[in-house]
Amino acid sequence: MLVIVGETPARAAAALEQYVGRTVADRASIDLGGVVCRFERWERSRFVRLSAGPRHGLRTSVASLVAFFRRDRGDNAGRYLLILDDLDAAFREWGEEGTNKLLGGLSEFWVSTVVVTTDPRHLVPIRKKPLNFAEIIAVDAAGETVRGPLWQVLQERRTPYVTRLRTAYREALPPLRPLGAAAPVHDETTANEAVGDASRRFANVLVQDMETRETIRGALRPNQYVDVLLNIGPLHPDSVVANSENAPFPADRLPPTPTGWWLDAVLTAPGHQPIRTRAFFLPRTGPSWWCSCNKGGLHYCTEANRTKWVEWAVDVDRSLEAAMWQLAIYIGPTLLQLFLVELAPGKPASASVSWTLDRDFGDPGSFAHRSLSLVPTSHAGVPGLQIKGSQRARVLDFSDSQAATAAEHLRTLLFDAQLSAADGELRCRYDANAAKDFDDFLVDLADLAYAGSELLAALLPDSRDCAEMVTGLRDDGQATGEVQVIQVVKTPGQRMSVPWQLVYDIPGEGDPSGWKVCRSAREFGPGSAWAGLVPVQCPHEDDHEGNPGTLCPFGFWGLSHLLEVPPSSSVRELAITTGDERPPALVVAVNPALANATWDSHIRALADLTERPQLPTEAEEGSWRTTVAAGADVLYFYCHGRRIDRPGSRSFRPTLDLGPRSRLTPQDVTNWPRLSPPLLWETRRPLVVLNACSSGEVMPDTLTEFATAFVAAAGASGVIATEIAMESTLACHAMERFFVALWSGLGVSAALRQMRWEMLARGNLMGLAYTPYCDANLHLPVVNTGH
Repeated sequence: MLVIVGETPARAAAALEQYVGRTVADRASIDLGGVVCRFERWERSRFVRLSAGPRHGLRTSVASLVAFFRRDRGDNAGRYLLILDDLDAAFREWGEEGTNKLLGGLSEFWVSTVVVTTDPRHLVPIRKKPLNFAEIIAVDAAGETVRGPLWQVLQERRTPYVTRLRTAYREALPPLRPLGAAAPVHDETTANEAVGDASRRFANVLVQDMETRETIRGALRPNQYVDVLLNIGPLHPDSVVANSENAPFPADRLPPTPTGWWLDAVLTAPGHQPIRTRAFFLPRTGPSWWCSCNKGGLHYCTEANRTKWVEWAVDVDRSLEAAMWQLAIYIGPTLLQLFLVELAPGKPASASVSWTLDRDFGDPGSFAHRSLSLVPTSHAGVPGLQIKGSQRARVLDFSDSQAATAAEHLRTLLFDAQLSAADGELRCRYDANAAKDFDDFLVDLADLAYAGSELLAALLPDSRDCAEMVTGLRDDGQATGEVQVIQVVKTPGQRMSVPWQLVYDIPGEGDPSGWKVCRSAREFGPGSAWAGLVPVQCPHEDDHEGNPGTLCPFGFWGLSHLLEVPPSSSVRELAITTGDERPPALVVAVNPALANATWDSHIRALADLTERPQLPTEAEEGSWRTTVAAGADVLYFYCHGRRIDRPGSRSFRPTLDLGPRSRLTPQDVTNWPRLSPPLLWETRRPLVVLNACSSGEVMPDTLTEFATAFVAAAGASGVIATEIAMESTLACHAMERFFVALWSGLGVSAALRQMRWEMLARGNLMGLAYTPYCDANLHLPVVNTGH
């Protein structure tokens, strides 16, 4: 961030023009709900200027501007400049809260920011862009200028205006540094530069004898006291991580910063207790360190008082034959890497990368803020769930069988809300417009809310833990004005599959039919006149207090938040976009038995989105597999989903039924790279949409499943799958609304949320049946500023 402060607006404006100082070659303007933005291009950069306008429509403005950056950053990542050329007017028109939301709304992108003000007091509340790391240009009435990092400018005496700047900060903040302390660390490189050799840094884990401080290379002794050490930097020869060469630490995936990042390392003992958390610092280049500076603040430490390693003291328990510890590295609530560390007597210490967010991350600005992560664990034979919010991590006892019970119950309720048995046949409960009246909608809402609340109670039986997590999500949404992202980690081989979108977090007791109906159910439900953007949070949240329970659509995670299940990507880069070619290509694999009147209407709707939806002429695997061998943006399966029994086993084999001569299993997809010709998507990596019955249903005894097969083996960017059997008309309607939102430039999770709300406006909750196995921000290579 660059902050220009001046005695007069004219002097500040002159400094701004001097900073920009280049010939503008291209201009365009757009009115975003009262905030007028001017987009100007010169050379390889893009320039955005905001002028203060009416506060009304500010949230829409931020959402639209964020969508613009998300759509257009593919060819211009790191080349944006946002200029708020009158911060004082913004405070007058929008207030402190509105101005902070405006800047905070762009915090997930790599956007250089210039703020121009004549009142230093207006700078104090801007916390989403830390001014401690800002560069300041102070201009007095005579035009004298002081320029440099904040800590340096505040020590200047040459410019009288710096005195006002220094006074404002002393009134609002504690002293910037103790007397005689070292100057804060400041990296002179700009935010738009690449992260040096950060892509080749690794998480090193060493095990040392606590008494001798020597690295242990042989077998561990029973009851031996050891230190487990962690560092991120060049690959260490004594690191016990076996497969670290294939999983460098994903530093490039971290948010932009001029200096570095504060991270959390969480070591969990067998049996899930105790939780041991260490905070440490990773600079933009070079190895990490531990210091005694306040987490999130400036560094006053020097090389002499930094420690290269973070440490944990561990007792090698003689009673455990396989003592498997879990080591997780987070930035805020977001899991970056997960390790299994074995410290068993009679064996050498060993560790392996169990999950990593990415391998080689080429788009530093694509990292979006998460507010909560859920990490299913199962080490030392004890299953559980590690939850990390913005404050702390905790591990809960939650077994695969509990997850299976909850998932089966929720899937049954979804199915029953959609279909009923009559005269030996299944009949759809929705009308020809995929709608229900308000009374029937309330019955479905109550059934699912109660079951979703029961799932949350099973996850977090301690009401304090539950309140902390739910309140944290709400507070983050209010602070940023953004829909919050929940990260659900899916480790290789992990079979805990819960439809998290059906978790319901508004407390209640007793029969849900007696719960109070929130006004949002009527304002956004069937019979409403709602159209457009959905609020970040329930506009009537205050009415939820003091009731035995509340029925509100915003209680469901899938309607109030964005959920993602990003696959582990130790082999290839986690996709943020399906490719670079425009327009996006859509390939459809359809079972001919479903090519009826509903399908005819469906394909016409798809044709309105893309110029040439490709439909292979035969329903044979070889035909459509050849069609998509070069890649596509969306590979859409519209077919039957089957559960094929395995002789002698209680588990089933999930199968896509594409016709009499074509069936596809996860095993088939896994083998694609080994066929001739091989199929492995490297550059244009499709989002695979499985609009087939129960294509996403996974149980603890499931051997193979489609999400892992398509992403890990074939290289797809992600998978959308269904939790239940879907009636064909409803399935078509849901995906039409999803594709419209996706083609408008929204990310996958935002497009799913938009689709769910549009269906809810018809009294239809079936949008909650779809789960995204991808990055929340995965999007198509489209440009459409009209959405």
